[in-house]
Amino acid sequence: MGRHGSHGFLARGAAALGLSMVVALALAGCQPPVGGPGAAGGDEGSSARPSGPWAAGADAPTPATGRSFDDHWRQASLMVVGVYEGAGDPFLVEPAGGGDPLFFTDSFFRVREVLSGALPASAQDSRRLAVRQEGGPRHLNGNAAGFKAGEAYLLSLRFIADGSSYNTEGDHAYLVGGKGGAWPEVAPGVFGRDGERIAIQQARAYDKVTAGSLSEVSDQEGYLAEVERRWREGACSEEAYLEAKARAEAERQGYARIMTAEEQRAYEESWEAQGLWMATTA
Repeated sequence: MGRHGSHGFLARGAAALGLSMVVALALAGCQPPVGGPGAAGGDEGSSARPSGPWAAGADAPTPATGRSFDDHWRQASLMVVGVYEGAGDPFLVEPAGGGDPLFFTDSFFRVREVLSGALPASAQDSRRLAVRQEGGPRHLNGNAAGFKAGEAYLLSLRFIADGSSYNTEGDHAYLVGGKGGAWPEVAPGVFGRDGERIAIQQARAYDKVTAGSLSEVSDQEGYLAEVERRWREGACSEEAYLEAKARAEAERQGYARIMTAEEQRAYEESWEAQGLWMATTA
């Protein structure tokens, strides 16, 4: 996500209710509103990914998510067909720029075909690709895609080159548009979502030159431009703006960190003690 504030209790309370951290911080004034420029447009299941100025292709059907396959083709840095193998345990990530940690979960796919882009180094031989989404059992993310073991999906993916958006070091990818970036196979060789269908033959015929032409490697520039605009309009204080700049710089220079099992346990216990979470049983 990569956008955090000093309003810890507000952010924690929002996350406990399964709400976007962006929504919580918007109440502080400086955070771009959901759906606005540089704000969460539903990217890769995270609560603070800019949606970007993507325009639907003239001949491409536009699904309910607002992005057609044509949009994804131009935005994604990697598009593959993969078979879902399962998910790892949720883990807690501490952002590089400071702020509240968030839960993430990695889902694993056996890549059947690469349509555009290139697999990361760790997946070149194994063909096993990790796709990361924000959320876990007690941190709900309504924009996270759900997968069924053994089923194939056409995946629209992006990578982040720094520590923005809670990104940790590694070769994992993120869905473009959250659940809108995953098309289940609805018939042999045909993938569908929100009333849109794309046959694998159609996908193979797309112009490789235009693939990934709008992809982003960092979430920082658009976000900071929007925060600065809101500060100049008086929507937030100079202190909040400078704090956002400092955090963004920290995220450019380093990665977020996966917290240890002990740290995660302590964090969950503190939430339970405050009544923000119900205690769970093994």
